[in-house]
Amino acid sequence: MDHTPEIICWNVRGLNNPAKRKVVREFLSSLKVNLVCLQETKLELVDQFMVMQCLGPSFDGFAYLP
Repeated sequence: MDHTPEIICWNVRGLNNPAKRKVVREFLSSLKVNLVCLQETKLELVDQFMVMQCLGPSFDGFAYLP
């Protein structure tokens, strides 16, 4: 039986730090999840570059809510 989670919701705290984004990316790529929901209240803008740093090039798209 496969116990890989399909959805991850994570209040990351620290996505403004590139080292933290790398940790997030490595962790999420090890899980191979289908849907990722990241919370970071102290970022004013989340752009495609930041999403790529967190999720890698294989993401299908993203939505951002300020």
